Amino acid sequence: MENYKEENDVLLQVVEEDGDITQQESELDIQIDNLKSEIQELRKDQGEVQKLESNIRTLEEDLKQLEKFRDTLQEKLNANKKRKDGLEENIKQFCAEIADMKTTLAAKEKQLTTQSVSGEEARALRIRKDVITARIQQVKNERQEIGNENDILLSSNFKEASELRESYRIFVRAYEDISRTVIGEDPFIATLAHHSPNEPKFLEFIDEIEGKLNELYDNVNSCIRKVEDEITGTCRKKDEVVQRNSLLVENLKQIQRRTSKLTHDFNLKREDWKDEHKKLMSEVDMAQNELDSLLALRNGKVSFDMIVNISHSELFLAYRLLRTINAIDLHCYFQLSAHEELVEARKELQSRSIEIEEASKRTINEATMKFSMLLDVWEHLRVCLLLLFRL
Repeated sequence: MENYKEENDVLLQVVEEDGDITQQESELDIQIDNLKSEIQELRKDQGEVQKLESNIRTLEEDLKQLEKFRDTLQEKLNANKKRKDGLEENIKQFCAEIADMKTTLAAKEKQLTTQSVSGEEARALRIRKDVITARIQQVKNERQEIGNENDILLSSNFKEASELRESYRIFVRAYEDISRTVIGEDPFIATLAHHSPNEPKFLEFIDEIEGKLNELYDNVNSCIRKVEDEITGTCRKKDEVVQRNSLLVENLKQIQRRTSKLTHDFNLKREDWKDEHKKLMSEVDMAQNELDSLLALRNGKVSFDMIVNISHSELFLAYRLLRTINAIDLHCYFQLSAHEELVEARKELQSRSIEIEEASKRTINEATMKFSMLLDVWEHLRVCLLLLFRL
């Protein structure tokens, strides 16, 4: 009987340990899922950082392009202004010369009408008139060339102005993307949209843009440092999680090895139990046959020769059979008693739960009734106070 108790205790221990191992495996699965979620969040944060760095690089390139366009525009404006001033000065000189020549020509024509001239003077005047006419034509041609060059310059300036407006629009869009990513809503974006690089005072506005870009650059650097700190903390946390995961995996492996060992031992014991069960059933069959013979003898259904043939070993087997049956009955009795105690405990727990639930309901009902009474008293007091104030 003691062997049966020990084997039963071992079996119960194996079942309990199997349940604990199953629970630990479930907890490990939950922790592994949490680790996977944290790793996905880390990858997501890393993607946001990469996107921010890409936007910053784009902004730096746009800043460089804007500075380059500003310098190029300033050089072209200075060159065009210098050339335009020279052309206007030439035009003024030519206009003054033309006016002087027209005045001189008018005076000479008037002089010719009032006085007579010799043939040589007339020829000299005609030659001078031809020279003046040629000079006037030359001035007209030069003025036409200056006008053509001015048209070409205006066309070139218009093309460059269009390219500059497109570059400015790209810069504003990049600034808006970076600003909304780092700061949020920035009122300076509306100010940028209201200006154009073709304005006369746009170079003064560029200084304000540079100041805002420096502020934005500082904010971007601050945001980058913050994200880097978060990444460092997250990486540290990731390392801790990986280390904890390694420990959990090692514990899981130990539990699995222990489970495998327990399962192996249990299978070996189960095979031993099967062999013993077969052996015991064989002995039970033999003892049952002997018992049938003894019962037949007791009932007088067996001859004297059969009584003589019953050997001492057969009587010993019958005695072992009776002891085995008694042990099996006692083991079954113990198992039945434990099962009955478990059933009684469950019934007691269920009855206690019902009593607790009923007590909770009674408490809630009493509290509700008392609260309702308090409301009625409060309403009555309020009415009394109103009546008192009216008096």
